[in-house]
Amino acid sequence: MPLLKPQEKIEYGEFKCKLPVDLITDIAAYAKAIDSDVNYVMEQAIKRLTTDKDFQTWKEKNPDRLAKPATESTKNKRGPKAKQSNQLKAVSAA
Repeated sequence: MPLLKPQEKIEYGEFKCKLPVDLITDIAAYAKAIDSDVNYVMEQAIKRLTTDKDFQTWKEKNPDRLAKPATESTKNKRGPKAKQSNQLKAVSAA
């Protein structure tokens, strides 16, 4: 029995990061093993991290430090060449 449930269809955002190649290979293989896409495997793995009680306490104490999804209005104010740093970019679900 796989550790992750089948994928639900929900609205997604985008967050770019770099990972070691061997980890990317394992993530892709796990996704094939459970007949899901890589994004779903990453989502479920990160959701497991968010159950950390210390992290939940930190989030409650630091709501102003959480990443906010980028919107068209924030993009226009920052200009076309502005870095997104920890901003999340909203994308439509496929």
